[in-house]
Amino acid sequence: MKFIIITMLISNICFNAFAKNKDVTKKYKCEVEFALGKYNIQHKETLEKCIQKIPENEVIKLIYVISSANQIGNVKNNEILAQKRLDSARDFLNTQPDRFKTAITEELSMGRNHVLGKKVHILILTSNKLNPEIRTIEIEKPIERIVEKKVYVQVEVPVEAKKEVSDIQFFIGSRVARDIFMKDKIAPYFSYGLLAGIQIHPYDNFKYELGLNANQMVNDDVYSINTGYALAGAYLTTGKQQGFFIGVRGLSGIVTNQKHQADFDGGGEGRFGYENPHFSIGFGAGRTRYTTRVGLELSMKL
Repeated sequence: MKFIIITMLISNICFNAFAKNKDVTKKYKCEVEFALGKYNIQHKETLEKCIQKIPENEVIKLIYVISSANQIGNVKNNEILAQKRLDSARDFLNTQPDRFKTAITEELSMGRNHVLGKKVHILILTSNKLNPEIRTIEIEKPIERIVEKKVYVQVEVPVEAKKEVSDIQFFIGSRVARDIFMKDKIAPYFSYGLLAGIQIHPYDNFKYELGLNANQMVNDDVYSINTGYALAGAYLTTGKQQGFFIGVRGLSGIVTNQKHQADFDGGGEGRFGYENPHFSIGFGAGRTRYTTRVGLELSMKL
């Protein structure tokens, strides 16, 4: 019986000695959520309480600081905002006791990230003894496991997501021209009008358009002629809704005068110009049954 008791005591002593020598790593997670567009830590006392949970007898070996911004706003501004949030977290940690300052710190600014949101995540790894093993063990773990969130991104090479560009856009605009009326007496007219329609971009370097155009032609004798057309066009472009374009437009409609006489009018014109996602400017020249058209169009995209 004594032999058994002595054996148990020896085993207990050996186990306790082994436990004291065993490297035990613990994780402590803290996070700060920021107001929209802000990077200053507003409630430092909450972060202080989280930090104070780490026992004094534990050695802080590694500190991971990960900052991010939400999806609101453009990519560049969110990258700057995430970096400023990271700087605020670093400044806060620098105010902590020396055991925080001597730890190895890994920092990562994620920019815009819909999973992490407008936050800074702080992960602190501690050990019960002084040794370098924790770094070789923990640093090999992917960042997704460290923050214990499913963040499927390439941390090493941040890539800006390609913005979706719609294939369809509506437009409304105006036309200013010097048109020549070819019926009976050939005479130049100052022409102004409105146009509206839809553009369809099935490919990056090609687009269609369908729309309506109404014009009033006035000459020096204050004689006015009205024209109205349904239009359809096809164009080659240097980019999808961004760049130069060149193509043709078909016109089909009516022409009326002050005497309320009306007749069918149709024809076409060649056009070239420049556009971006917000506006378009183009020059066109062509013929219909009644007019020679030379004009400038400025459109706003909706």
